[in-house]
Amino acid sequence: SRREGEEQISLRIVGVDLLSEMMSKTASTLILKIQDVACIPELKKVLVPDSKGKSRVCMLVEVDGQEVEMSLPDRYVLQPSTLSALSQISGISEIKQV
Repeated sequence: SRREGEEQISLRIVGVDLLSEMMSKTASTLILKIQDVACIPELKKVLVPDSKGKSRVCMLVEVDGQEVEMSLPDRYVLQPSTLSALSQISGISEIKQV
């Protein structure tokens, strides 16, 4: 029941989207700091190019004492499960999504 002088607020939901679907439609850049290049084969299993993807992946690798940035040529769909799998790979010291 409403008291006198109080306003009533109504909310109408037009649609609901899954977070994973929204993330796949968002363009971003994933930066992976590679500590050990032995992780690359495992990384290739997790990162699968997708023509529907809008995200780029860059890797930072130390070569002869200097940090080198390498951008992968394909686009990717970065879902929460992908980010979780990447965090489990030994040899990746930092993951940043910008």
